[in-house]
Amino acid sequence: ILQFSQNVPLGKTFDCGLKELVRVVGWKRNGDNYRRARESMSRVKANEVLANDERAYGKSGSMSLIHSYTATNDSDGEQVNFTVHIDTNMILLFAGHTFTSHTWELYRDLSPIARRLADYMQSHRHPYPLDCEKFRLMCGSKNNDKSSWRQKVRKACEELLTAGLAAFASLDTKGSIVIQQAPPGALRAQDDGGATAGA
Repeated sequence: ILQFSQNVPLGKTFDCGLKELVRVVGWKRNGDNYRRARESMSRVKANEVLANDERAYGKSGSMSLIHSYTATNDSDGEQVNFTVHIDTNMILLFAGHTFTSHTWELYRDLSPIARRLADYMQSHRHPYPLDCEKFRLMCGSKNNDKSSWRQKVRKACEELLTAGLAAFASLDTKGSIVIQQAPPGALRAQDDGGATAGA
């Protein structure tokens, strides 16, 4: 949703078409995904985020990621276009050094496990080796088959390497994930301008 607000001052409303939203997220255009997008919009509006970090300068507070929205419906009563207002307190999520920046076009195409690994890697300047089992718990995975899980971790490492996000990513013989970020210059060379940041 924030993709649509890039050229709009924070606190001003912006339009977000349903079909365009589905396209930007990378979903196929079909009825199920249109319904999924509508439900996501409603869920993001309904849920609350509490920003409170005593180590960072600035204010703390709670907010909905979407302050409010209105929708234009088609002839069948289905929402097809949204006018969205982002809460100005959103800026709190980017105070100090409390957020991780991702290149959206690369991050979007990763599998869920590779995304969690990217989150870990990019939130640490020099990531420590990460125990494979600890990473499984971080992911909330119910896969208790050690061999199967390690295979998924190796695939996630390959994804980060292929995407150019990692300079090195591997599962060592001790069962630890050893990972190193790609140099910033290398990543910028691939970046075609779209980035998002996640608290």
